[in-house]
Amino acid sequence: MATVLAEVRRGGQVESQHYGAIAVSDVAGNLVATAGGPTLMTYLRSSAKPFQVLPIITSGAADTFAFSDAELAGVAASHNGEPVHQQVITHYQQ
Repeated sequence: MATVLAEVRRGGQVESQHYGAIAVSDVAGNLVATAGGPTLMTYLRSSAKPFQVLPIITSGAADTFAFSDAELAGVAASHNGEPVHQQVITHYQQ
């Protein structure tokens, strides 16, 4: 079960609520803190993208190919290929 983890307020009114579940464990795997349901099943999906870009950086490929911050952000982000995202990568095709 998810619970409200954060609220955005404007003028004293709740504008939006952000739900989720958190489980924190120690190095031995013992559960030490929770919010929401610690057994909630979910998929990593887009939250893995920042970790997926790490090999590009740690291998030196980002430096070798002089990737810009915008290009690395494109690799680590969820997007729908809007024109602003296309512009970042298509300059290599010109």
